[in-house]
Amino acid sequence: MGEVRVLDGENTLLMMRELGDDGTLSVPLADLDATKGLMIEVDTGDHDDYWIMTPEDIARKCQS
Repeated sequence: MGEVRVLDGENTLLMMRELGDDGTLSVPLADLDATKGLMIEVDTGDHDDYWIMTPEDIARKCQS
C-alpha cells in the first residue's frame, strides 16, 4: 500500500510504518518528542505528500 515516515522538526527520522490495508495509520504522538513539530511523509509509490504539524497543531490534537 505505502509507507509513512515521521520526522522531527530537525528532519531526523523518528519512525517508519506501513499503511494499513485500508490506507490509514495511527501514530501515537505521546511516544514522540514533538516539541519542535513533526513532518509526516507518505509515499504510496504512485503518489507522495507530506504534512507539517506545528507544536500548536499538536497541542490542539491536530484538529484544524
